[in-house]
Amino acid sequence: MAQLTKNEQLYSAAFNSNLEEVKSWCSDPAVNVNWQNEDGFTALFDACHKGYPLIVEHLLAHPKIDPNLAETTGFTPLNMACWKGQKAVVSVMLTDPRVDPNKPVNIHSTPLGVACLNGHLAVVQLLLASEREINTKMRPLQTGQLPSKEEV
Repeated sequence: MAQLTKNEQLYSAAFNSNLEEVKSWCSDPAVNVNWQNEDGFTALFDACHKGYPLIVEHLLAHPKIDPNLAETTGFTPLNMACWKGQKAVVSVMLTDPRVDPNKPVNIHSTPLGVACLNGHLAVVQLLLASEREINTKMRPLQTGQLPSKEEV
């Protein structure tokens, strides 16, 4: 079995919600906090996907993190958190001014539209109550434009 690179180890620590390892790898200047695997997933993306607000908070504290970096199908970390209904993660993401709360999945739907489509009322309310300017006019994704449940 091949040894994981430092970038892969950060990704693995975030994926597995190991905050101490995430802190350790983030303090290593040789680690690229925006490293993407073959699907375009980053440590931040997976922490948002899996619902780890403490990991998200720590990754966002890194000065070189790109919180809007999309994976291969166009989902940003915030889009994925909204898709999965990760209210605590969405709350953390909205505190970072670098996070674009209106960045669409490809050209289709914003985080608000994704949350609406999946019926995540608490996330919709959180987005609308935030102090961020939320685009309510973008058309929502259509069923054929969505990843399958197996893909997420």
